[in-house]
Amino acid sequence: MSSPIADMQKIVVVLSESNLAVDPGEFAQLRVTMTNRQETADRLLLEVEGIDVEWYGIPVPAVNLDANGQAEEAINFRIQRTSENHAGAYPFLVRVRAMETGAVGVAQATLTVKPFSSLQLELTPKRGIATFFQPVNEFGVSLSNQGNQEETLSLYANDADDECAYEFEQENVTIKPGQTVQAPLLIRPKTVPVWGAGKLYGFTVSVRASGSSYATGNTHGQLERRSLISPLLGIFLSLVLISGILAFALWPRPLPPLKILHFNAETTQVMQGSTVTLSWDVQPNFETLVLKRRQGDGPEIAENISAAPPAAGSITVTPQGPQTTYVLEVRRKDGTVAKQTIDIKVTIPPPSPKPVITAFKVDAEKVHEGDSILLSWQVKGAAKLILDPGNVSLLTYEQTRPLIADKDTIYTLRAVGSDEKQFVDKSIKVTVVPKDVCIAEIVSFGVQQKKVYIGDKIKLAWQTRYSKSLRIDSDKGTVGESTHASGTMDVPIPIEAPMTFTITVGDNSGKFVTNQITVTPEPRPLTDNATPKTDNGTAPAPAPTTPDGKN
Repeated sequence: MSSPIADMQKIVVVLSESNLAVDPGEFAQLRVTMTNRQETADRLLLEVEGIDVEWYGIPVPAVNLDANGQAEEAINFRIQRTSENHAGAYPFLVRVRAMETGAVGVAQATLTVKPFSSLQLELTPKRGIATFFQPVNEFGVSLSNQGNQEETLSLYANDADDECAYEFEQENVTIKPGQTVQAPLLIRPKTVPVWGAGKLYGFTVSVRASGSSYATGNTHGQLERRSLISPLLGIFLSLVLISGILAFALWPRPLPPLKILHFNAETTQVMQGSTVTLSWDVQPNFETLVLKRRQGDGPEIAENISAAPPAAGSITVTPQGPQTTYVLEVRRKDGTVAKQTIDIKVTIPPPSPKPVITAFKVDAEKVHEGDSILLSWQVKGAAKLILDPGNVSLLTYEQTRPLIADKDTIYTLRAVGSDEKQFVDKSIKVTVVPKDVCIAEIVSFGVQQKKVYIGDKIKLAWQTRYSKSLRIDSDKGTVGESTHASGTMDVPIPIEAPMTFTITVGDNSGKFVTNQITVTPEPRPLTDNATPKTDNGTAPAPAPTTPDGKN
């Protein structure tokens, strides 16, 4: 038995690169070159050790190689974009094992999983109430790290009017991938009046990773401030106070002006299909509150808020391109109307490019029944790949698919674009013959020279299809052998008389087809400069002629 070192020298493994970096959710490929330095042919098995089997795929795990043969195969890497697949460097081995002799070749590489960040925030509850006697409200901020690396996060909170004070129990939190933590938040208004109307503050809680300005997240909440004495209670006390002076009490009082305190959008420019949150705050002395939308110069259409919309609230809408105008209309019983509008510009993304099939081929267009074939392709810009017959869905990073041929089949590859309205297809026909039929074909077999004269040496030319071996024999012995599908071969002896040549072509299963030609040489024509002489140097006497004038 040979030593392990000797076995590894018999199988040589070379990688296209030793350090391979991959973004989670993306595709990467490693090319493996295998060389069989054994004295006999063998079947080599390609394996990967040291990393999760779900991270890679081997389209062609085993190949047959002749002695000193070489082949190149691919290992495809695709890592799911989840927090379980941590960022970092993962060393692994590529092992190639000879199935007949047990010889092994290995190569070491490192797979680097690149980091990505994804943060999620949730606020509980979404709304709080601050009173005169209990101004402080406690909220819970749920932080979830959906990325694949540990994040150190900084927490912030603010409102547009800077009317509230915010205090986190921890302003900096470290979260591992996939971990969720709770960060308590205390909020209180800076002032709580004894008398006055309630007020609603919209605030934003933000988080930012200390190592990356792009890893951010935010969530929104509301805090309602209530005075010690509400307007209704104040009116009641006022009525009691002025009940003794009826003349003054009966004097007509004008209603306060109807006013929209604010009507805002979180953004005024979005992509087509994105949503926008609209928020409003109006004085509560209104009868109806209606939100309408108008696309371009079209009519105004009412949005469905609720049967009794609040004086302060928000709604999520989906504007349509190129521009949608939202109108907030507040009406009072005396006919007073207040309006505000917001224009949202919508950018329509350009259509996705049409996919392209740059190549679609099969390793053999004519095979025996039950033989294995390998389809291969190259596609650009496809969101989905489908192989017929069978309507088989392929992974977009696949480039080969082995199949078993059992009948004549037309294979069609269809590449579909991201909008599923643009697609292209290409087809290949594979012809299947019974196992006892030779698939090799002799396209042509003949003499390369146009004329063959007695004493010439000739060159035979042939062209075949699906052949694995070829031999040419003559009635005087074997001329030669070849493994080329087309070519030429010199006949080693001159042609003195008619000779018959037989070409025998074999396929991959040992079946043969033959063809024959007979080459009849002609006498070489005589010229004035080539008049034959007798032994004494004089021209020979003319040959006797026949009655028809021929010699």
